[in-house]
Amino acid sequence: MSLSAMRIGWLSLAVLAAGALGVVLFVGVGGRSLEPAPGRPPPAAVVADLGCRMVVGEGMARDTALVFVPVARGAWFAVVDHRGVAFDGTLPFVPDDVWFATRADRTVLAGFGGDGKLRVVHDGQTVFELDGYRYFGVAGDGSSFFAVETSTGAASRLVVHGLDSRQHHVDLGTALTDPPLWYGVSYSGDFDEIAILPLHGNPDEVNRFFPVGGGQSRQVIVKRRPSMFPKDIVVFASSEVSYHARNRGTSERDRLGLYWTISKVRRDFENGTAREREVWSREFRFLGPLNVGLSGDGAWLAVHDLFWGVLLIDTVDGRIAFSDPPRTADFSPNMFSTGGRDGPADLYSARFFDGLLHVVRWSQAANEGVVKVFELDGGGDGVRQIDRVEIKKAPGESDEDYARRTEPAPENTVTCTDAALLHGRLVLRDGRLTYERSRREP
Repeated sequence: MSLSAMRIGWLSLAVLAAGALGVVLFVGVGGRSLEPAPGRPPPAAVVADLGCRMVVGEGMARDTALVFVPVARGAWFAVVDHRGVAFDGTLPFVPDDVWFATRADRTVLAGFGGDGKLRVVHDGQTVFELDGYRYFGVAGDGSSFFAVETSTGAASRLVVHGLDSRQHHVDLGTALTDPPLWYGVSYSGDFDEIAILPLHGNPDEVNRFFPVGGGQSRQVIVKRRPSMFPKDIVVFASSEVSYHARNRGTSERDRLGLYWTISKVRRDFENGTAREREVWSREFRFLGPLNVGLSGDGAWLAVHDLFWGVLLIDTVDGRIAFSDPPRTADFSPNMFSTGGRDGPADLYSARFFDGLLHVVRWSQAANEGVVKVFELDGGGDGVRQIDRVEIKKAPGESDEDYARRTEPAPENTVTCTDAALLHGRLVLRDGRLTYERSRREP
């Protein structure tokens, strides 16, 4: 799902709500501050700690990292930029789910989840705590955050908070649980909606969208055909705009799926009912299974299979803006049987991060690969390569650690001194802990 994945009032008193779903503590921006972290690790010890992890920012937060280190009875965390530590504190758990964003006023909103507990901090003050949650997220502009409470009954509850004193909850009518019922819960691209999308569902899949400010929710039903590999893929920018990749094959066991139609759909909602119209539709060839990703600004689709590479599609009109490796007009399925342009062992993937497109070509035989980084400019010069990074799996490195180190993603925690693709790391400057970014030219 490309919906971005993933802030409270001016109350001076805490509101405590206890119930079967757990305990929620809501404190306004004027609430209690985090106590100075006792036994805070020295900067040199943080950099040297092999357990140090960080999440790097994008957008307004691109020059900031959220760092945490396991300590006795929990973790120490800090928001760090090139000037040093903006604020820090301690957590009663080691987080495994971390999100943060920089707001327009340059303050930072951060959320930490772990051991079923959730804590949200705004500029050094704890503004929200929850004991028992299933999902949570922070809007990329820092305007709000949400949490889905752990369900002990028949239904889960969505809780939404805004830093402008908005606060509301929605009973979802069903329990959002772990497999076999998997869900994706995230923000829309404009951060105005929270989407709950079944990732593995029925042929008639119900996707639900809840306004951040409260009000009438929306439903969009997507029809999917049974198949070994997905034949019907949908990516939502919001409840009103989505992109669909539909395989034109009819057999359930058609694994190659060479012929695809990709289209843009826009919806108008009247009295809760959606009216759809197709904006554009294009036909392409891919060697399935297919992956589709949407850039954070909604301007680009990155469509790729494993073997034939990546297409970058302009979402305004569906034109191909770029391909890697380059596709020609007579692009033929026979290319795969003859080894392709880069050899039969090369695999491709693509990912948007911080407004850039990362294209990965991976050689299974050599256990190494190359990542090309492209700058995207729809109204100017188009696509321009700005970086090239060689990556290699280290001896004994687990698949999970390798993926975290080499895949740029806002949800990925990376080691504090070796983020292979992000060129950002913690360093000591005049005895201070700082976060520094650099980018190498191709």
